[in-house]
Amino acid sequence: MKFRSLDKKRIENDKLRMTEPFILFTDNQRELGEHTVSLDEVARPDLIALKYYKNIDFVEIILKYNNISNPFSINEGDVLIIPVSDDLLEQWKPVKKVGEGKTSEKSVRDQFVDQKRLTVVDKKRIEYLQKKASEKENGSKQILPPNILKEGDSNIRIDNDIITI
Repeated sequence: MKFRSLDKKRIENDKLRMTEPFILFTDNQRELGEHTVSLDEVARPDLIALKYYKNIDFVEIILKYNNISNPFSINEGDVLIIPVSDDLLEQWKPVKKVGEGKTSEKSVRDQFVDQKRLTVVDKKRIEYLQKKASEKENGSKQILPPNILKEGDSNIRIDNDIITI
């Protein structure tokens, strides 16, 4: 079986980008009809794809179209909507990284640090936090939300063959 969801994913720095979509359906998606799952087809969407498309590679299309993430959750009597295969794929553009191409988008960190977009209350809060941090011996030079790493920090540490995340 050919998994389109993995084939169309980008690999960056030897990592597979799992969050990127591999298919988008058009707003006016045509449908072949409804299919009621029989006892023989329980947890077997490949048989349903074979029946309608003559190819089991369309399993993921049926699952995605019906918002099913676990093919083993398909039970007898479930009704699946089968999309027409000719107009399945809508063009989509991969997500661009900040600084890639001609984009002027800022990273999440830069958007937070850039005080032009902040409200007056948020600006005062950041100024207050910076003042408090400068008064402390080990105070932070960068005031960032808890989910953003400071420059030079890493969320992975390796000590004596022990990986800490």
